[in-house]
Amino acid sequence: QVFIAEGEYDELIHLQEGISLFGGYFDAGLGEWERGHEYETVISGVGLDDGHQPIIIDGIEEDLELQLLTIRADDAPEPVFFSLEYTPESSVGLTIFDNDGHLHLSHLTVETGDGAIGRSGTVGVSGADGLDGHNGHFAFSEDNLGQPGLPRSQSCPFSSAPQAGAGGRGRQTGDDAAPAEDGADAPGNEGGAGGSGGLTNIPSNCGTEQTGTSGEDGGDAAAHGADGEDGLPAAPDAFSLTTDDGIPRFLAENGEDGTDGQTGYGGGGGGGGGGTDFMVFNDCARLPGGGGGAGGNGGCGGQHGTAGQWGGASIGVVAYSTSLSVVHSEFILGDGGDGAVGGPGGNGGEGGQGGLGSEEGLGDDVDNPEDSGNGGAGSRGGHGGGGAGGNGGPSIAIFHAISDLETDDLSFELGQGGQGGEGGGDDNDGHPGQEAEILEAPE
Repeated sequence: QVFIAEGEYDELIHLQEGISLFGGYFDAGLGEWERGHEYETVISGVGLDDGHQPIIIDGIEEDLELQLLTIRADDAPEPVFFSLEYTPESSVGLTIFDNDGHLHLSHLTVETGDGAIGRSGTVGVSGADGLDGHNGHFAFSEDNLGQPGLPRSQSCPFSSAPQAGAGGRGRQTGDDAAPAEDGADAPGNEGGAGGSGGLTNIPSNCGTEQTGTSGEDGGDAAAHGADGEDGLPAAPDAFSLTTDDGIPRFLAENGEDGTDGQTGYGGGGGGGGGGTDFMVFNDCARLPGGGGGAGGNGGCGGQHGTAGQWGGASIGVVAYSTSLSVVHSEFILGDGGDGAVGGPGGNGGEGGQGGLGSEEGLGDDVDNPEDSGNGGAGSRGGHGGGGAGGNGGPSIAIFHAISDLETDDLSFELGQGGQGGEGGGDDNDGHPGQEAEILEAPE
């Protein structure tokens, strides 16, 4: 047994086998000692490394007792730099676990600090804008039809590659009435429709100077890419005791990350221009139509935001796999740590513009060129979903995972549960932390 005089002792205690601690003694002189509540014996971790967990009791085979002590835990530490490996710490007065002997706590005052805040979620990266479609080409000769503009190749880091419609090929005059090639539809239900190809002139009488018709413009994409979904916050009671590093610790679950936005839809390709013919110096000249412009690419989807982390707890006693009684004691607890904000998702990229159709065929001096259609515009990519806000940490006097717990004549001054972090999306804030006198840890 160890008898401890009044005073404040700045130290951490890892209790050894066979040692009970009795505080509240006063040296009255002449070898006389008095004892009572007025002689406060404080074991304090305030200002010490690991002072947020000042007393640990584990591996005890014999029955032990702690009596007439004030146990003061420091606030949980918060790092200057929040690394990806960071886990919020908790302020815990006594950590008791893996004992075969019975622990009896009597006439204690347990004061704890505040739990640590969580790490904020990351902000999603915005998607790249869709590329503009290639322009259509004019015809270089009577035998070389106007070639269509082709969609641009593009990749997106967080969503599928954009796809747009190609332009239609221009048409030469001939003995049939076949129109120029239609522009291609952009893939997907909401992709732009391809424009119709222009009609060609049948040259039965070149001297009539009949002209073909222009190709139609491709359609714009009908809808933007689907926005990502916002992550849901964790349930208010989604926490437990973990023993991954050998010491039972409070551990909570984070909410969900958002999901990535989807690529926008492409524009439809412009239709090819119809051919025409006309007299030049008593000779019949043929003018093929130009190629249609390609549709613009849809914008890339925005990256999701990640969830904010939960806040650390303020706990008087953590008990795991032990036999424990707590009587005639008071608990004065700090606040749970605030949950961190969830990261908002990145914006979707803007859709690209459609390529221009070729304005004419062979010559710049043609009075009535048979234009081909312009490509349609792509739509913006979907915005990334926001990560959920982290739940606030709880304030709990006794947090345990044991079946043999006896309590009597306890008083509680609980702190406030930490605030839930603001979510990065709509209506996905974290929940405030719980406040409880005695709580059994969920399995």
